[in-house]
Amino acid sequence: MRVLLRNIILALFIVLVAGPIVAVVVYRFVPPPVTPLMLIRAAEGKGLDHRWRSIRTVAPALPRALIAAEDARFCEHSGFDFDALQKAYANNGGAERFAAARPSASRPPRTSSCGPAVPMFA
Repeated sequence: MRVLLRNIILALFIVLVAGPIVAVVVYRFVPPPVTPLMLIRAAEGKGLDHRWRSIRTVAPALPRALIAAEDARFCEHSGFDFDALQKAYANNGGAERFAAARPSASRPPRTSSCGPAVPMFA
């Protein structure tokens, strides 16, 4: 019984802690083979066609534009927008609802980790 419990704890550690760290290190040097959005598009019948481009081959403004799409003030702060965090804290009524207001640095980018972009004004 102890061996089973130890193996379960070890497996959870690998999946929840070590796995994401290893993925970040690997994907720092190797482009991901597919993203969730690519899989969604393939399931919609649009095929699975992707051609990775080096950052050096795209327009110089593109990386900043992608970051600005996620966080318009990214170039004005060091990764954590404390003004936005303070506003969220005040607007959400204190600490009990504050946990939902994460800075963009701690959120995954919409296009690579989440599904299709949701329109802001529906």
